[in-house]
Formats: sequence, structure tokens, C-alpha cells
Amino acid sequence: MNRITLILLVGVAALLAFVEGRGLLREGIFGTRIDVLPILVTYAAFRSDLFAAVGLACFSGLLFDALSLNPLGVSLISLTLVSLFLSQLRGLVLRDQALAQMALGAVVATMNPLISLGLLWFLGLSPVVGWGTVFQIAVMGASGAVLAPFFFLLFDWLEEALTYEEEPFSRFRSEVEIKRGRG
Repeated sequence: MNRITLILLVGVAALLAFVEGRGLLREGIFGTRIDVLPILVTYAAFRSDLFAAVGLACFSGLLFDALSLNPLGVSLISLTLVSLFLSQLRGLVLRDQALAQMALGAVVATMNPLISLGLLWFLGLSPVVGWGTVFQIAVMGASGAVLAPFFFLLFDWLEEALTYEEEPFSRFRSEVEIKRGRG
């Protein structure tokens, strides 16, 4: 991943953190919030190095926490843990396959709210949890499975459209013919 793609990811993360933090996607499917930031972190974890993936996770988590009613740092920690987990799996997963992307999207979109709930309980807060929470996490996992291949396709296309391949450099021109001998 190059700098242009990383800048694009940071911009999209800021936009998504604002949209999700303000609750604009909250009433989308069955009154459940669609969480897109973990999918963006998934793309960054599989297409960039560890530093860029964790940096994007920290930035988007902190921005989301600042704009929402979450305690400051909960989304930052959960997205960073997801990013570290996915960076360890980078060599084991067929990340270019749509089925693997769907499975990753479902796992990440399910794992992120579970980590956030665990952190809230660890901090001594008492979030309201019931059967509705299980349904909402299931809907978030299904939406993550649907949206993950779309995000991978979109950002791969944008990276291909905005970057170029470097021309291999050679000191010798291939069209020059070398004549050997005396004549």
C-alpha cells in the first residue's frame, strides 16, 4: 500500500467515524447500527504493514469515541486489538478470495462489539445486554459479511486507479544490437 491509499483510508475513516458517531447509520437495518470501521481496519490490516494498520485503527477508534457517547478509548482499544489480530493472520488467509473476505467481515464485525462490551464490563460500567443485543450483533456480523468484499473491491480499484507501476530500469537498451568481430 502506498501513501495515496493510506491517505484515502484515513479520509474515509474520518468520514465513517463521523457518520457512525453521529448515529446516521443507526436506524438502517432493524434499528441496528451498521459498523463499517472494523471492515476498513480489516482492509488496512491485510493490505498494509502493522504500523499503518494500527495507526488507522487508533485514529478511527479515537475519532469515533470522540464523536459518539462511548467512553473515550473503548473503540480505540477494540479496533486496535482487531487490527493486531488480523495482522497476525495476514499470511494465513486467502485475502483475495471473496468468500474469505466475507468470513473476515463477519468475524471482525462480530468481534468488535464483543470486545467493546468486555471492555465496558471491565471498566465497571453496566451496559444493557439482552436477547436484543445478540440479535443486533448478529445483524452487524451479517452486514460485515456483505460489506467486506465491496470494500476490498472498492479500495483495490481506487489503489489501481490512483497509482502507477514503476517501469523497470535497465542500463542496456534492448533495441541495440551488438556486433562482434572485425568488420
